[in-house]
Amino acid sequence: MHDSILTPQTALMGLINAGRYGRQEGDVGIRISEVKNFSLANITAFKNCREPLEKVIDEYLGLDLPIGPQRIEKNGYALIGHGPDQWLAIGYEENSASIFDKLEKASRDYAAIVDQSDARAIIRLSGPDARKALAKGVSIDLDPSVFHTNCTATTFAAGLWINLWQINDSPAYEISVFRGFGASLASWIKSSAEEFGYINQ
Repeated sequence: MHDSILTPQTALMGLINAGRYGRQEGDVGIRISEVKNFSLANITAFKNCREPLEKVIDEYLGLDLPIGPQRIEKNGYALIGHGPDQWLAIGYEENSASIFDKLEKASRDYAAIVDQSDARAIIRLSGPDARKALAKGVSIDLDPSVFHTNCTATTFAAGLWINLWQINDSPAYEISVFRGFGASLASWIKSSAEEFGYINQ
């Protein structure tokens, strides 16, 4: 009997292959990449516990809890408001999983914190035409006068529930979806980006 060796795979392995695609002439309008090696947790504050939870969040992440659909980032961590007293916490650093574990233990009297790192896929979309590509399927107004850097939304895109946030004014966005829908999200984004020319990174 042969021993089976299992190797971890990212949610979008083989779906975002490096290279230029779509329109070939002129400059590319969009850059697409998979966010890898992140940690992600869903935080739901218990009733009347926002204030003590905020103190624990500040101690471990150095962040304030966003009010409403806003994003706050510092030192490799981000908090994203996506519902009343609900946030996504994302760690982009290598040791963020252990920090989230300590955070969960320290705040168990104030909030439910659920690790969703392996349950999510995140795609980053950037470039001068990124907004135009997203607007083809996202059912919110993405005009920079109303949706700009650090704005977030939980919405539909091409029939999929997504969490969307803008990370800078280039513009650049990150889109989170449950892992099982990652292939559908990647397919839609690539199709929407074709007319502008895009690079997978």
